[in-house]
Amino acid sequence: MGAEPKPLKLGETIVDEFKTGGKAIFWGEGVVPYDSDGNELVINSDGRVIAKLVNGQQVFLDPDAEELNLFDPALKTTEELEPGRVRVTNRYKSVDELQELGVALQGKGSFEIDLLLYQRLNLDLCAMSNGTLETLRLPTRLFLPFVLMILLSFITPKGDEAKLDRYFVKMKTPVDPDPQKDAEEMRLSYENPRRFDDKRLFKRWGLEFNKPTVVDVVGFLISFAICVGFVWLIVVVANYQP
Repeated sequence: MGAEPKPLKLGETIVDEFKTGGKAIFWGEGVVPYDSDGNELVINSDGRVIAKLVNGQQVFLDPDAEELNLFDPALKTTEELEPGRVRVTNRYKSVDELQELGVALQGKGSFEIDLLLYQRLNLDLCAMSNGTLETLRLPTRLFLPFVLMILLSFITPKGDEAKLDRYFVKMKTPVDPDPQKDAEEMRLSYENPRRFDDKRLFKRWGLEFNKPTVVDVVGFLISFAICVGFVWLIVVVANYQP
């Protein structure tokens, strides 16, 4: 549990330390230091190595061992944000300096390749917050799987065209609450699987996207307005000061 804390006196200043930042842009679990034996090093908030992970077990270093600090003191900055609140920024030493110490930085976790697109667009990703980086990943997470599936469909064998036509015409046939009328509509669809081709957005490449209708557009705009309204309400509540 550690040593018992000293009792506080009225008016005494205490230090409450929070560690933020240090999140890698392109690596899911960050960039971590390793020694020459391939063991992950554990550092404290000052950049001093205090332990290493050996076979998944954390082994603390000998307190009498030579101190190994991975942060560059020349790059350390201290900024007073407000009375009683200070921000201290530390940075790793250069790659060459770390190599001289027998330390190498390696990415850990999945490689966020989608952020490379934004780097190619000359966006300063280092200056963006974690929330902004996650927001930038939304478009690729939403659309990239569909783009990949479409591209792969051009190079993979096509399915049976007759079965595909029956499947898609069934999906496009509006459901009628009257079972007899619904059955009649399905009969017409199966007799002429191309009866809804005039509603296709793309006539080529086998893409089965229908043209948006008025109901589609109005529904999308209403849903979008509701989402914007919720975000606006959250912002108002978060900034409300009685």
